[in-house]
Amino acid sequence: MAASSTPTNTVEVYSSSGCRYCAIAKATLKELRVPFTEIDVTETDADPASAAKRKTLSERVGRTSVPQIFVAGQHIGGCDQLLAAVNDGSFAQRLSAAGIAADAPAPESATVEAQGDAPTIELAPKEGILNYHHAQSNPDEELDVAAVALDLQGQTLKLFDEFVTADGRGVDFARMASSRALVSYLTAAARLSCPSVLKGLADMSRDARAAFWINVYNALVLHGGLAVPPGPSDPTARGPF
Repeated sequence: MAASSTPTNTVEVYSSSGCRYCAIAKATLKELRVPFTEIDVTETDADPASAAKRKTLSERVGRTSVPQIFVAGQHIGGCDQLLAAVNDGSFAQRLSAAGIAADAPAPESATVEAQGDAPTIELAPKEGILNYHHAQSNPDEELDVAAVALDLQGQTLKLFDEFVTADGRGVDFARMASSRALVSYLTAAARLSCPSVLKGLADMSRDARAAFWINVYNALVLHGGLAVPPGPSDPTARGPF
């Protein structure tokens, strides 16, 4: 097993986007207020270094499955092993031996606290996500539809990873609704309405077009569910809504 050059007082988490158990492991560490360094090994063309990260992980533990957690360079294991170590107290002992304070500030997050009963989202378009052109968007800008779709897919996975509940069975939509991460997602989703993106649909494969419409659906659900006021409670009044 290869030696690690990571500082001895560090918790490392090898993870990938869209991995439920990675999300549970990270949520557990955040709940315990344990600072950690995340090493994203998601296979993507957008990160040329991802292959090297996976190779390093393989050299350290003999496999590339995630999550993999290390404390001070010592391998804890995956999500199940982390939860077991937390429950039997051995994880706290490892942290103490490494000089890692479990009550340290949680890792910095893109979230901001909601103000009042109803969270507000700066820059979130209320008039409809696909009718909105954000300040950084030029309607005449030539955008590659495949690149836009890939970026949104990645942002969607990371958005849900960040706000998954500690048990991994749900999503904390209340926190998501008041986060800068959602603002970033909605701003990026507005590119779906750019003429160059819509024009590029004709040249896409059937599977790629299906992925594009899934992105549209996700954008509408997140925008309609989190960025605009709730619809009428009376079912008969929901048609106009």
